[in-house]
Amino acid sequence: MLGVATDVSFTPPGPAGGVLALDAGQAGQLDFDHVFVPGMTERSFPRAPREDALYADDERVALAHAGIPLDPRSEAAWEDSFVFYAIAASARERLTLSYPVVDAEGREVLPSHFVHEVARCFAQPPEPQRFGLAQMVPEFADVAAPGELLERSVYELFGRDSALTYRDADAAQAGLRALAALHSGLLAGLRAGIEVEDRRDARAEPDEFDARLADPEAIAALAHDFGPETPFSPSGLAQFGNCPFAFFAERVLGLQMLDDPTEDVDAMLLGSVIHRVLSRFFADWRVHREDLNLCEADLPAAREVLDRVIDRAFADEVNRGAVADRDVWAISREEARRDLHLLLEFEVETVRADDGLPAHFEISFGMGERTQLEIGSGAEAVRLRGRIDRVDLLPAGGGPPRFAVYDYKLSGGGGGAADIMRGTEFQLPIYAKAVRELVLQDPRAEIATWAYYRTKRPHKLSGKPAQGRADELIDIACANALAHAAAIRTGRFTPGPRKCDFCDFRGICRWDEQRFERKGGEAGG
Repeated sequence: MLGVATDVSFTPPGPAGGVLALDAGQAGQLDFDHVFVPGMTERSFPRAPREDALYADDERVALAHAGIPLDPRSEAAWEDSFVFYAIAASARERLTLSYPVVDAEGREVLPSHFVHEVARCFAQPPEPQRFGLAQMVPEFADVAAPGELLERSVYELFGRDSALTYRDADAAQAGLRALAALHSGLLAGLRAGIEVEDRRDARAEPDEFDARLADPEAIAALAHDFGPETPFSPSGLAQFGNCPFAFFAERVLGLQMLDDPTEDVDAMLLGSVIHRVLSRFFADWRVHREDLNLCEADLPAAREVLDRVIDRAFADEVNRGAVADRDVWAISREEARRDLHLLLEFEVETVRADDGLPAHFEISFGMGERTQLEIGSGAEAVRLRGRIDRVDLLPAGGGPPRFAVYDYKLSGGGGGAADIMRGTEFQLPIYAKAVRELVLQDPRAEIATWAYYRTKRPHKLSGKPAQGRADELIDIACANALAHAAAIRTGRFTPGPRKCDFCDFRGICRWDEQRFERKGGEAGG
């Protein structure tokens, strides 16, 4: 049977008089009388060029020459050009290119430059045809399904289009009655939907149709799930501060964006390894310098210790099966080695300039049975959890302990004082409070500084508080944490994003800045 099947081929007949919807890559391999290509907008087709966060295109070219086949991301534009050429050539009689004039939020959209290139092929370019909503909704005489009848009836009664010069209200009402006879509850549902949209557009305060929950059982569930016994993370509080709806979608509903498969090393895995490398380095360095001091004369020995730690940490991930491509992982290891060698120099020149010495690493609080950090009291109390990367102790001169808190970041950083005051940044002030109360257990301990410590080139410290403001910023962060927790427990998740360009939940969010301004600026909780 297998032998016969190997020698026999069968080509199924194509659709007779139908429409075939295909992926762009598939369509270019066939021929058709008529080809329609929708969505011809810039940054969509062709795709916007975007370099990889870990390996720039020049590095990818160098790796390709070394025998590791990583294509430059910028080549996607050339690939799209070839795909479009194949699609255009597949049309025997007519090629139709279409694109929206505005996006879903009413902003003007640029047509793809492929459209202009096609027009340039003609001595007299074809005149673009513009289609309004009136031409997109089938006329009553052309409807072929209940959905189209409903669409036309509602459009006749409520549509807003300059092309709609006459409304056939009688036909629309007759259409709705016919649909109601087929589908019980249709008119009631339609009426309810219109009322919801009216309430969204009204000047009244946001309600349950703007992610402000009203159901008593839902609010009781929130009060239980996010009550005083449940610890909050600084990142969760910051997410709520940046946009309550994003917090609701991810941390209440549990929604997640599915990432496209890629050959890139997972940034979270790489960041975790770098954290372990730095922690293990100081543990091993103690053998050479018991006080963990590090000066310029120590750098050669420190690099040898660091290299051993890097090799061990990266090998651990391979041994436990966390690495998909060992060659790419080896490249990441060498990139990390180069960055961390330079970080040692930065450590000597900048971080140790105030004579601080590393004292504590990877300190967890609020997790499992570990000590909780709690602010507020009673039903309004908020427990906090986190993991502090590093605490340095500074000379105290016979007074209370002085310390600095550092949080390692692979590439970016966190916010500063302005973000703390806005309620969109919590990590470092909460960590400093945890060090004072849980690690040093001395309320007199003085905060010398805190900072986000970038581990990739260029190394830098960011988010440092102005001298003398650390305690004030801690108090502000605690007040904001209590306010955020109270809003979460009472179901106030009204959208209010600072930025939503890269939000995973932009497709399901009803955010409209002008609409919420009409509601009196009540967005955001």
